[in-house]
Amino acid sequence: MKKFLCFMMACTFICGAYIKICGYDVLSIENFYNTNSYTEGIYIDVTKSDWFHANVAMAYDYELMKGNGEGIFSPSGNVTIAEAITIATRINNIYNYGETLYVDVDEEFSAWYTPYVVYALDSGIIASEYVDYNAPATRAEFAKILANSMDNVEFTEINYVDDGAIPDVPIDSDCAESVYLLYRAGIIAGSDERGTFYPDSTITRAEAAAIITRMIDPSLRRNIELYGEY
Repeated sequence: MKKFLCFMMACTFICGAYIKICGYDVLSIENFYNTNSYTEGIYIDVTKSDWFHANVAMAYDYELMKGNGEGIFSPSGNVTIAEAITIATRINNIYNYGETLYVDVDEEFSAWYTPYVVYALDSGIIASEYVDYNAPATRAEFAKILANSMDNVEFTEINYVDDGAIPDVPIDSDCAESVYLLYRAGIIAGSDERGTFYPDSTITRAEAAAIITRMIDPSLRRNIELYGEY
């Protein structure tokens, strides 16, 4: 049995799967475009009054996130490591190649996320394997994975955030480079007026949708200022 998954990647053999390119190598945020059409009722647990409604609709339109089946998006559900990597590879594919291709995946892949992990390792989205891909991703892990999905040039600094100004992200912490990059670009704004990030907490699917839509559409990015203590 074979599964067909959407990717955009250079022609290569990866663990027996043949990857065929359909796009072109033009790195640009302009490669993102609407390929689906969200209509109300697609997800029975997403309504117009929800703060994340527009983000979920856009993530659907751009084929970056899908529901969990049977019309369920699960906005309050956790994002797993595997799902975070999958989202990042979709962003990276579109950013690099601009078109969708189909990957013919052989049976030897024991988990649905394996080709995404292989792609993420090959492209530098992740530096090494994770122990448990089905574990919920922390906010720190999500930030690190997503920050590697596009070139840093796309994260234009629009906010002033002092080194060390995020109260729970010391500048020498493992996730600091990614988190400060995303704060300064207006993609993450923190959970309160102090800019608290909660790096060890899990991240919901609604929060993930908000982050990724701000990544691909700079007009959605948020302005903040965070100053350190003097």
